[in-house]
Amino acid sequence: AGATDATANRPVPVGRGGRGGRGLAPPKLSRGPDLGYAYQLDPLPLPAGMEYAGHVSSVAIDSRGHIFVFHRSLPTTPELVEFGPDQKFIRGFSYRAVRGHSILIDRQDNLWLTDQNGGTVTKMTRDGAVLTVIGTQGKQGDWDEQAGSRLLWQPMSVALAANGDIFISMGHGGESAAP
Repeated sequence: AGATDATANRPVPVGRGGRGGRGLAPPKLSRGPDLGYAYQLDPLPLPAGMEYAGHVSSVAIDSRGHIFVFHRSLPTTPELVEFGPDQKFIRGFSYRAVRGHSILIDRQDNLWLTDQNGGTVTKMTRDGAVLTVIGTQGKQGDWDEQAGSRLLWQPMSVALAANGDIFISMGHGGESAAP
């Protein structure tokens, strides 16, 4: 059974997206001002034989208008999928994250992917070639240059400054061993 979207009076799927896909109905929507946007249930459909696992964690658009979807996929579906500006599927490619969380596309159209439970941030070309990995796959901990420790606690997102500095947000709180 599904909930009803109060703004359009149509069914809303239950168990996909918000609240971790745990089968809970999304909150009821109240009618607000018309902002000129419409909700589309499946704007980026996958080809036959591929499906979203219910957890799209992040979406980013490159300089050509190509849309990259990073999702927590089924073993048979690539985690990264690319669509053209016309929203037509182009390709999928795998990046086996433990728990993929976010994607950022930089000025050179490189993809930056965070693996929340894998403890890494990976920079790769749009063709999938890995350029840089920050952190150590499968190990989480504190980043401490003096101790030679370059570990991350649940990297959630990444931001890039104009001067090249990299900012990584980490964890849901309380993970660090540091005081």
